[in-house]
Amino acid sequence: GRHVTSADGTDCWQGQNGETPPGYLVYGPYTELRAGRYLALFRLKRTGDGAGDVVQVDACGKDGAVHAARMLADRDLPLGEVRSVALTFEHPEPGGIYESRVLWTGHASVELERVTLWKILD
Repeated sequence: GRHVTSADGTDCWQGQNGETPPGYLVYGPYTELRAGRYLALFRLKRTGDGAGDVVQVDACGKDGAVHAARMLADRDLPLGEVRSVALTFEHPEPGGIYESRVLWTGHASVELERVTLWKILD
């Protein structure tokens, strides 16, 4: 993806049909997390026409082990509307490196505003 300022002035990462090759819009931050349950919230907006699968959001640990993933289709991201997509996951013992990723398919233009992470307290 590429870093842009959206029409409403928000900094975001964009996958634009015809301009950006399909692939990861973002990945990281490669930060240490304690073991436990977490919620990652992805703020996304579909900015162009298209059909089918648009993006996959996921949470990963050491060596790219995927803790949770969700594919979002065009019907999950109405054109021009910001959506907050929740993904819960378990970060295993003993804790360690975490990253969240957004994989853009190239089927419809999108913008990622941010990823927010919370620890779920039991």
